[in-house]
Amino acid sequence: FLGYSLQTTRALMRLLAAEPGTFVSVEVLDDVAVVTTSGTTTLEQTKSSASGNPLADRSPEIWKTIANWVRVVEAGSVQANQTTFEIFLSRKQHGRIAESFAAAKDETTAASALGAAKESLWGAAPQHPKRSRVGATLAPHLDAVFGAPPTVVSAIVARLDLTFGKGTSAADVASLLRSKLISEEAIPVVGNQMLGWTKTQIDTMLEQGQPAIVAADAFNSELLAFVRKYGRFTSLNCMAPVPVPTA
Repeated sequence: FLGYSLQTTRALMRLLAAEPGTFVSVEVLDDVAVVTTSGTTTLEQTKSSASGNPLADRSPEIWKTIANWVRVVEAGSVQANQTTFEIFLSRKQHGRIAESFAAAKDETTAASALGAAKESLWGAAPQHPKRSRVGATLAPHLDAVFGAPPTVVSAIVARLDLTFGKGTSAADVASLLRSKLISEEAIPVVGNQMLGWTKTQIDTMLEQGQPAIVAADAFNSELLAFVRKYGRFTSLNCMAPVPVPTA
């Protein structure tokens, strides 16, 4: 459940960081996706690291994620050379293979990292003696990744990023609000308001059978209006006379 609830918070964070004209979606192209006016796309898989490590070498989660991205690219839903493939974890985790993929910044080094991962998990070619011992929950995802066209998988790995939160979503949102010069005392109120607004937008579209896509321009208009309203409210409170106790 935590992973799903994080999606709305991550959508909020993407909207706070978005450039004008950007669209942020939830469960359309991926857990969270960002499409900019220049045509670039970010696909994000949102993972909770509250229990277990999704980046572990033999974690089905990371291999399922890459397998899903392979399907998305092969279906033509996105162009790999215009897409960033991002795995977000709520707190820092490590994984040797995942980190080798994230370090590969071109398709040549990506192909090398994939080859090393394949040998580590399946054993040396051509026999791949370890393949038969791969667990049932992991095996189909490895089959999908290692069996896909190498150029497709290398293009994805070359554009794969790992990002990590601070461990609490409130801290992550607060950092972005500070970058928008929101006053420290207003951050909790503004954060809760905009998280609620984002959730309402997403829920309404889903209830109407529409894809959950939120325009950054609409979000920023709502944010500006609320900050102004909150500022007027706090100013009026500051100017209000202090009640005089009666005898």
